[in-house]
Amino acid sequence: DCGCGAGLLSLMATRAGAGAICAMELSPVIADIAEQTFSVNLSEQKHHHPHTCISTASKIQLLVGDVRSFSTDQVGRHDVIICELMDASGVGES
Repeated sequence: DCGCGAGLLSLMATRAGAGAICAMELSPVIADIAEQTFSVNLSEQKHHHPHTCISTASKIQLLVGDVRSFSTDQVGRHDVIICELMDASGVGES
């Protein structure tokens, strides 16, 4: 999930059954929000559906930095790439 923001698309992918997710965010402040989103929602998911989300939290890898700077060794190989291209409204992205 390139430019994951608050992590909602990564979370939806987890709930849809994705095996492994790499969420990437440029802004450390926004990445902290994504980490909170994962923490709260994945613990709720595990609580409500204990048999369907074994080790769900370990499915999401959150990387902070410019998407273009990560290597395949850091990110891994994935079947789907999600990138929601929207204006950052001056949050620091160019």
